[in-house]
Amino acid sequence: MPRCQRCATVLEYRLSEQWFVRMKPLAQPAIEVVRQGRIRFHPERWTGVYLHWMENIRDWCISRQLWWGHRIPVWYCGTCKGQTVSRQPPSACAHCGATEGLEQDPDVLDTWFSSWLWPFSTLGWPEDTPALRTFYPTRTLVTGHEIIFFWVARMVMAGLFCMREIPFSDVVIHGIIRDERGRKMSKSLGNGVDPLEVIEETSADALRFTLVYLTPEGQDARISKQKFELGRNFCTKLWNAARLVLSNLEGYRWRPGLPEQLEPEDRWIVSRLHAATAGARAALDAFRFHAYLQSLYDFVWGEFCDWWLEIVKPRWYEGGPEVRERAQQVAVYVLERVLRLLHPVVPFVTEEIWGRLREAVQAESWQPLLATAPFPEAEPERIDPELEERFALLTTLVRELRNIRAEHQIPPGRAIAAMVTTARAPAGAESTAPSASLRLVEQGRALLQRLARLERLEIAPGLERPRGAATAAVKDLEVHVPLEGVIDLEAERRRLESRQNKLAAQLGAARNKLSQPSFVERAPAEVVERTRALVRDLEQELRALEASLAEMGQPQQRS
Repeated sequence: MPRCQRCATVLEYRLSEQWFVRMKPLAQPAIEVVRQGRIRFHPERWTGVYLHWMENIRDWCISRQLWWGHRIPVWYCGTCKGQTVSRQPPSACAHCGATEGLEQDPDVLDTWFSSWLWPFSTLGWPEDTPALRTFYPTRTLVTGHEIIFFWVARMVMAGLFCMREIPFSDVVIHGIIRDERGRKMSKSLGNGVDPLEVIEETSADALRFTLVYLTPEGQDARISKQKFELGRNFCTKLWNAARLVLSNLEGYRWRPGLPEQLEPEDRWIVSRLHAATAGARAALDAFRFHAYLQSLYDFVWGEFCDWWLEIVKPRWYEGGPEVRERAQQVAVYVLERVLRLLHPVVPFVTEEIWGRLREAVQAESWQPLLATAPFPEAEPERIDPELEERFALLTTLVRELRNIRAEHQIPPGRAIAAMVTTARAPAGAESTAPSASLRLVEQGRALLQRLARLERLEIAPGLERPRGAATAAVKDLEVHVPLEGVIDLEAERRRLESRQNKLAAQLGAARNKLSQPSFVERAPAEVVERTRALVRDLEQELRALEASLAEMGQPQQRS
């Protein structure tokens, strides 16, 4: 039996007279405009939800017994009991002409009955106003999925009925912010997060960044106060990167574009910048705000801050005037565009940095306010996939070499030797020819040696792994670091076995996915291909680990 949600009293049904609107004649045109693509839902899966509800629509009870609201515009005649419908209080009954005894219906209109007129009633409708002619129809509605039926569908129906035109062309359905347990936030549960407190503790930019970053397209997000540290950390990273650039601009005055001569690392960061710009614009055009921010996060934190700024430091600190100036020009070129790319989601910190950078380089042609600067355009001719592939390989090798240092507690300042060679071929196969990956490493030899602090680097196919060396597999390559006399071989064996078990589990999960017809047939082609590539990489790395363990021989017996 139904009970009151507040006091648990049993609810009893009572028949009463209510006002209804017949919906099928209104729903059919609203169905057609969606089927024709004049109104599009993002993500597209909500189109089916909308159509299912509209095709099975029921008549709408529009009367409510509430104290506040728009009164239903119906007057009852005390003489003939007739009903008079009028926008203004009538002076006489429309049926018998009586001027006395007219009483307005005590009910009020459903809230959504008023709200479905929102797109045009706020612009002066039913009068033909300049605002109505200018702003109706608009383009985009952003809302949550729980009011697709209550509001979105009704606005479409009202627009087609009253204006003979759709109210908007795109409906973006965003996720709902929930608590850590997946419940909707509410005052009665006391599980809400006060945004003003978050702003006080982490900043408004951190709030905006975190909400966009943690809400993939159309999916709900589980939020707690601690998660806003993600946005705060990113803003801090951006601020510190800008301080580093600003502190190395002494004597530099802005000039448009890029230097004619670019170092390989400069061409790489510019290529990645324009690739990230293209990805960000494509994501925004498709209303995929999380994907927009994800691509910028990966570029700013993972490539600009962690790699390029580290690579370029010696040119700032030790290079001659010409070398230093080229590095300054590239730094300003990239940072200026990064600020414009990030401004929609972290407006305050980017605006502050923009003002300081504009003043530091005396760029008077820049907009005084970043908010009025144009959003960057990608330049496809500056994107170099081959160069990006080379640097991706080099940064992965550096990361593996740094991991080896960390795992074996080798001081960062101590130079080590390393060997990069082709991965071992499966049993019965021979492969000593240089691979494409090996050639890419050879091209970046100097950079690899500097970033990984290598005193000696040997690059050749078919090199034998030295006994007692630490090994890592990267794509179709192996990197060996001779550690004999430096590390505990038993500890190294345990590390390799642990890594072997972890990779075996990952390989089993990936193979299991590919064995399921539902995954291979229904998943996007690029996802399936990525999974197959992952299987190949894991198999390659496992073969390298097995060979390394075999070369180390049997473990020593412990007493």
